[in-house]
Amino acid sequence: EKHRGRNSFRKKASSFRLWRCFGTRAIVGMVESNGKAVLPQSLYEAQLALRLGKLPAWVSDVQQEQKQLESQPLVKFYDRNDPNSPTWFYPETFNVNDMLGYLTKLSLKMFNTKLYTYRITDDKATLHTDQSFVRQTLYALMNAIYQHHNTGNTITAQPMSINGKPGIEFVITSGQLSKPVTDLQADELVVAAHAMANRIGGKIQLKQSDSQIQFVVRIPQLSAQ
Repeated sequence: EKHRGRNSFRKKASSFRLWRCFGTRAIVGMVESNGKAVLPQSLYEAQLALRLGKLPAWVSDVQQEQKQLESQPLVKFYDRNDPNSPTWFYPETFNVNDMLGYLTKLSLKMFNTKLYTYRITDDKATLHTDQSFVRQTLYALMNAIYQHHNTGNTITAQPMSINGKPGIEFVITSGQLSKPVTDLQADELVVAAHAMANRIGGKIQLKQSDSQIQFVVRIPQLSAQ
């Protein structure tokens, strides 16, 4: 059939024959089963049935499981600006001393100076929760202090019982302030820290005076979901 125009096609049954011209060359291709499922739907299953004589029972089990998953509504993505947004947790048991070491080294890399020193009463202490939420909570508060004071800042940590659950208390303290700082409760970093801590059952208390800023952060072990 003679080609007419730059992009022309002829429909036949459920197939499209497509001609495309590139300079003096014409490429002919076929688009089959347009808008309809192809058969076999799974080449892997067809080859498996051909080799074994029939499909194993586990294939049917997997197909049923897949149908059940497809029938379920999609999970809503976490939106930190929506207090009703569900949180995806990745709980793990991690060493608190290692996490604090990471945070202080991170500040060293970013600002080329060690902005915080830390001390923990038990360097083998662990916490079972989402570590990323803990780190982001602490780092937001560290930065809230840093924007007002960047020397002599400290972090201490100790295991303690929080509402009947094992947990860790972190105390983030500034060095001696040279001048008073306005109330930090409404600071956007502090507000963000509260939001992240709340997601994992944590609480933050601000203790602020004319000479010092201190955040007390209590993070309990995350219950099984």
